Amino acid sequence: NLCREMVLCGANVVITQHSHCIGCYEEYEGGHIVYGQGNFHFCWANMAETWYTSLLIEVEIEKELKINFIPLLTKEKGIEVAKGEEADEIMRALFERNKELQNGKWKDGWHAFCIKMQDTYKGVLQGLCTPETKEETTELFSHFLDCEAHTDVWRELFPTWNMTNEK
Repeated sequence: NLCREMVLCGANVVITQHSHCIGCYEEYEGGHIVYGQGNFHFCWANMAETWYTSLLIEVEIEKELKINFIPLLTKEKGIEVAKGEEADEIMRALFERNKELQNGKWKDGWHAFCIKMQDTYKGVLQGLCTPETKEETTELFSHFLDCEAHTDVWRELFPTWNMTNEK
């Protein structure tokens, strides 16, 4: 909703971050919205495969505004442009998510993701305000509160009468 509102207020391109995976793309009311480029360079071991893919976004503004996507892969020794089947798979998955954005099916996937993360968020809450609370837990909780992406998860997991993701 916020990205679409930015377009309605005059933005030609809105690109969001922090989802740690490639989101989706839509053209909305003459504007372009990219909901997450993925991780650019996170070399953490044992993460989901989507953790290691990202998009370089090329914005052309010569005659008319155009958006081009360049799929990237994070490898042990750095970042490289995806080619062949790997590039095709990254782009296929993007286009599939774009369809889900348009038909509303993305909400089911979002809710399932939030439910999967529920124990992590509850664990952070449970680790606060005790004599054993570690500084890392307090810092993580602070990050969960001040980051819009994490706030959306909180709102999905713990909806209240006045603050939901639907507004």
